Amino acid sequence: MKKTNTTTKQAEESEKQQTKTMIKQTLRQAWTMMKQHRLFTGIYIAGTALSVTMIMITFAVLYIKFGPIYPEENRDRMLVMTHIYCRGLNPRYDNHAFHCSPKLAELIKENATHLENITSVFFGYGNIKAAVSASGSNKKRYLPLKCTDGDFWKIFKFRFIDGNPFTADDIKREARVAVISRSIAMALFSTEKVAGRSIDIKGVKHEVVGVVEDATSVTPECAAALWCPLTSDKESYYNMSDIYNNEKDILTGNCYIYATAKSARSRERLKKEIAETVERYNADKKRFTHEIQYIKTYPEQVYMPEYYSDDAFKRFIKEILVAVVAFLLIPALNLGNMIFTRIDNRLPEFGVRKAYGATNRSIVTQVLSENMLLTLIGGIAAFALSIAITSAADEWILFLYDSGISFEGFLLDIDRLGSADISARMLFNHKLFVATLMLCMLINIISALIPLALTLRHNIVYSLNKRK
Repeated sequence: MKKTNTTTKQAEESEKQQTKTMIKQTLRQAWTMMKQHRLFTGIYIAGTALSVTMIMITFAVLYIKFGPIYPEENRDRMLVMTHIYCRGLNPRYDNHAFHCSPKLAELIKENATHLENITSVFFGYGNIKAAVSASGSNKKRYLPLKCTDGDFWKIFKFRFIDGNPFTADDIKREARVAVISRSIAMALFSTEKVAGRSIDIKGVKHEVVGVVEDATSVTPECAAALWCPLTSDKESYYNMSDIYNNEKDILTGNCYIYATAKSARSRERLKKEIAETVERYNADKKRFTHEIQYIKTYPEQVYMPEYYSDDAFKRFIKEILVAVVAFLLIPALNLGNMIFTRIDNRLPEFGVRKAYGATNRSIVTQVLSENMLLTLIGGIAAFALSIAITSAADEWILFLYDSGISFEGFLLDIDRLGSADISARMLFNHKLFVATLMLCMLINIISALIPLALTLRHNIVYSLNKRK
């Protein structure tokens, strides 16, 4: 029994050794062939690199715009409500959609079972900038400000360097508090640890309760330099008094509302619940009714923040898919023609190898290993090229494929502290790179297999006499 086991192990080890030797020999042959045909090798690697680079940049830009980027890490579960109609109360304004009030958020919070968190963020009339200075200093900075509630920090996952976020209690007692970004803390106080110190916002003293890692301009829904409670400026955010005469039951105001579902799968059910909640609210009102203009997902909000259209968004997706297919197929067709010509020229070589006992399988393995090695080198070159392009073009690269997209204030100017700040981690998701490289490798392998299969149908005599 022991002798049998020993023999089996020796056979397995011998088989493994043979496999390793064969792989090394195959790669050595592929490398030799690449050096002998340098023009073909260079064109193949360049074609693959350009194809992978364009796809990588395309998906990296789309990932930054629509994917889970700090601190907007809940984009896949997020719904956004920006406008609501109030019909019947004032005919002059029935056809106008106004922003929402926190009362709508409270109503949804009471009735939606698939809701995880919901927050109201003061929109105002565009990006708000407030005069800010360290208390006791005459030097003012005009910085982007967002007014929101305590649940804002549950939806947008900011990392706190010092202190804590303001809470629902701070909202209720109308506390003059603020959270500031790390860059602003350094600019105003030359240190990150400033919780408990004071700043003046619009000439009013506020206590700094927390410092967060900067939110860059690639996260426009939550990016700012400082954040304050909604009740810091209550008169400007809540009522549309000039239109609706302070009606307490009106759901219009000056806020955007962001809600997260308990899971990505329940997002559509949450959307349905919100619509049903508004319908039930309307049933008790005799003088007017409300209608949310759009309940949008995060990609829909970014694509068309003001005048969203289902057809426009679908066209945008189709355009991206067409671009990706073009980046994949056009180089693949060109490389396929080159591979076909090269394989046709190698017929005598294949004939000699067959004459000495080589099988079709061994020839296919050899050709595929050459193509896989070339594709791998092209992928590595694409990775380096993508880094070089994005590093040199970070001021404009986010505006690729934005035909029809409204990015009002997308690049946030925080005294040049809030530039695009596109990090390598944002652009180069390792799963995305591997998936793109594998897809290109699959297409290149198919491009090689088709002409190879046609060529190997010929017999040895035909192959040996091909050059005559």
